[in-house]
Amino acid sequence: MGIGFLLSSAAYGLLYDSIGWRGLLWIGILPALAVLYVRRHVKEPDVWVANRDR
Repeated sequence: MGIGFLLSSAAYGLLYDSIGWRGLLWIGILPALAVLYVRRHVKEPDVWVANRDR
């Protein structure tokens, strides 16, 4: 449940001194870019497409 909090705390602890708060904000964009990649390149399962067409 708290995995996002854990990851953000780890990123802050490890990276804040080297990249600052602006760099941490840029890291926050990575999940959104991953969503765009998945939506563009991952095909829907055939079963889902068949059910959608019904």
